[in-house]
Amino acid sequence: MKKLFASMAATLFLAGAFSVASADSFKIEEVEVIERDVIELLFTRELDSSLTAVREFILEDTETMVEINVLLSEVNPQNPQKLTLMLESFLEEENDYTITVLDIKDVEGNTIEAGIDSIFTFNT
Repeated sequence: MKKLFASMAATLFLAGAFSVASADSFKIEEVEVIERDVIELLFTRELDSSLTAVREFILEDTETMVEINVLLSEVNPQNPQKLTLMLESFLEEENDYTITVLDIKDVEGNTIEAGIDSIFTFNT
């Protein structure tokens, strides 16, 4: 009986019946394409904007899996929930991209939970 319950609980969990991320989790809320080589990320919390803040991302074309390098990241001083990324190459029009946050902190030093809140897909 215990084995059956554990199996059912695992199935419900994998099917999304339980939520592991809290409502106020630190994550990307929106991505806006400003120019073909500039995107702006909106996070759910204010970001660490210190000069020593580490910000690492992987940006990939979802179809070809080609990675686009991020040259520069800058927190918006008027809205510290926004982060502008300057890209090494242009994004293709009408294309899907996935951005994965490898390392970033909010103003309180919290990080995004890998694999849960760190991945966001958007279309140009």
